[in-house]
Amino acid sequence: MSKKTETSVSSETLARSETFENVKAAFKDQMRAHAIYNLMARIAEKEDNRLVRKIYRETAKQELTHAEVLGEFLQTEDRTSTVPVECAFPVQNTTEGNLEGSISAEHEDRDSYKKYAKIARKEGFDELGYIFEGLSEAENYHGARFDTLLRILDRSFEEDAHGWRCLKCGWVSDPERPSGCQVCESGENYFMPLGFEDAINSMLSGKE
Repeated sequence: MSKKTETSVSSETLARSETFENVKAAFKDQMRAHAIYNLMARIAEKEDNRLVRKIYRETAKQELTHAEVLGEFLQTEDRTSTVPVECAFPVQNTTEGNLEGSISAEHEDRDSYKKYAKIARKEGFDELGYIFEGLSEAENYHGARFDTLLRILDRSFEEDAHGWRCLKCGWVSDPERPSGCQVCESGENYFMPLGFEDAINSMLSGKE
């Protein structure tokens, strides 16, 4: 990512630019994602999937932070822009379906923000170019995490797993995935493959 530089262009000049329209589009994307990911977290919770629930909640907070940063640029010297937010992003009734949609959405945003960054720099808004580059990287990270969760959920990697750990109490089952925990009786959704522990521990490192 390029080094951040300050722009001397006024907010009124920004309001007449293509970059301003891109800021509004990105703001809508992030507000929509914030709301929808919280809904998806509730669906994961109903399925007793602790890890997916946590990641959706965490990602929703990050998307809200992105929207707050972008929102600062929607205020000109004499007015605040009105940005309608449509929730057309479909919420499925299963976590697996939601993860598939989330991966696609994050990759789409990643590519859009790369394009927005180039336009911003071309128009002289280096600070926004810097921000859009960062947003693109963040969305790429989100997509990668959702992809890992989907692989865990659909068991596409199970033949490579050499053991399973219960996320609630730490009990390890070796080598086949258990239907429940021998110690705390948690269901199979609480079990994660030992080969994915680094990625999972990273996902679980923050607070609920």
